[in-house]
Amino acid sequence: MLCKINNLPEWRRLLRQPEPTLHMEDVEILLRSFAFLIASDNYTSPLKKFLNQFAKKCQSHTEKQNQYLEDLFKTFLAACKELPDDIFFRRTNCFSIALFEAIFTVTCQAAFHQQQLPDIELSLDKIKQLKMISRLLTRYEKAVSTHPHIFRYLIKTTVVFIYLISKKFVRGYLEYHRIAIVHEEVVVPQNKKGEPVV
Repeated sequence: MLCKINNLPEWRRLLRQPEPTLHMEDVEILLRSFAFLIASDNYTSPLKKFLNQFAKKCQSHTEKQNQYLEDLFKTFLAACKELPDDIFFRRTNCFSIALFEAIFTVTCQAAFHQQQLPDIELSLDKIKQLKMISRLLTRYEKAVSTHPHIFRYLIKTTVVFIYLISKKFVRGYLEYHRIAIVHEEVVVPQNKKGEPVV
C-alpha cells in the first residue's frame, strides 16, 4: 500500500520529487506518518525498532484496511491541493518530516479512530504560523530516535496547531507546557542562547 501511494502525483508534488527515491526515504516518511497516526500510544524508543514492529503488524492488514488507509491519505492530499508545493519545506530547502507528521496526525487522527474519512480544511496562513516554531520542530525531529518522551514534542505541536485552527484552547494546559499565545503567534520559551526550552 505504501509503495502504491508513494507514486501518487499529489504526494510527489509535496515532496517536490517527480520520481520515488532510490533508497526509499519517501516510503519511510509515509511509514512514520502512519505509524504515529495509528500506533503513537504504543511508541517506545528506538524509532527504528518501533517502525519495524509497526511494519510487521501491518502485514496482517486486510485489503479493506489498506484501502481505507489509502483513501484517508488521498483525502489528506486533496486538502493540500491548494497549498504551495513547498509548504512542508524548511528554509534550508529540506522536507520537514516533523511538520508533515504533526499536521497529518492532528487532522486525521479523530477520523481514523472512528474509521471515517476526515473532513479537512488546511489554512496556508495557519501552517505558516506553525512553521514559525521550526526550531521546536527540529528539536522534536532530533528527539524522535533518542528521547524517551518523544510525544511531549508532538503534543505541544498538536496543541499549537489546534489553537491556530480553531482559536480555542485550554489556557491551563498551555501554561503547564509553557507555551504562550501572544497576538495569535506562538511564543516558545528560550534560554540565554536563544534556543527553545522544551
